[in-house]
Order: sequence, then structure tokens, then C-alpha cells
Amino acid sequence: MASPRASLSRRRLLGAGAGVVTGTLAGCTRLSEFVADYVVGELNLFNLSKDRLTGPVTLVDPDGETVLDEDVNLAPESGDKDGEPSILYEDVLTTAGRYELTLELDAAGPSDRAAVTAAKRLQITDPDPEKIVVFFSERWTEEFLTIQAIEDFAELEDDFED
Repeated sequence: MASPRASLSRRRLLGAGAGVVTGTLAGCTRLSEFVADYVVGELNLFNLSKDRLTGPVTLVDPDGETVLDEDVNLAPESGDKDGEPSILYEDVLTTAGRYELTLELDAAGPSDRAAVTAAKRLQITDPDPEKIVVFFSERWTEEFLTIQAIEDFAELEDDFED
């Protein structure tokens, strides 16, 4: 099932990402909320790594309905002619409850990583303000993959290292 999707230009992603991270790490909740509301969808994939990530992403809602089943092609953060480093999906958080996000991505690039796979259950209490964010990078966290359900980016402050 295809869902409305948007991609960000590399320049817009980097500018917005820098503003969100700067605001989050500085404790400026209002700035991070403003930027996040401007550039994010309900499900957000951000590839901040040097690898190209390709493969299926599936999201199943609390009723067991598949609300997203797509193959993604996330370009590396450094830029690439063939794709963007982020993909945003709208209209995938349909109701409150537990969602199941599954990623089965192949990695190609300078790292020795061959694949990124995960299955995570995320509790969504209110689909209107909440969103799911997925970061691929070891830049701010000890793990390459960060998946969170949040209302605003200030909630990620504890997960990001200085």
C-alpha cells in the first residue's frame, strides 16, 4: 500500500537537521518543535550515514493493517545524484495503539556494514502530535539505528551524546 511521501532536498535536510539538533542539544524546545513541525511527517527516515540504504520498510497499525509497505532508497548524507538522504511519510499513523515497524535494508558504501534490520513496536498514544523518527548514523548515539516515537525532538535529548 503506497502512502503519501515527501523527500527533502539535501540542503533543506541538513539545515533543518542542524537546527533541530542544535536546538535539542541546547535545550531550546520551542526551536526544535518549530523546525520539527515544519520538516517532518508521521514516519521519518533520516540517513545521516555515508552508506546508501535500500530495501523494504513496513509499518503495521494496531488493527493489524499494513499502512506502509515500500522499498526505500536512502542516499548517503554526503549527497548523491540518485536520491535524497531522507524520506517522510504522511497518513500512516491512523489510530492510537501499538505499531510495528520493520526495516530490512541493505547498506552499500564505505562502512563494512552489509545490512540494517530491525523490528520495533512503538506505542502511539495520540497520532496527531506524535511521529516516528528513524535515524541511521553513529554520529550522536552509540547505535547506528535510532527509532523513537516522539511528540517533539526535545525528547531525543537523552539519546544524543554531546
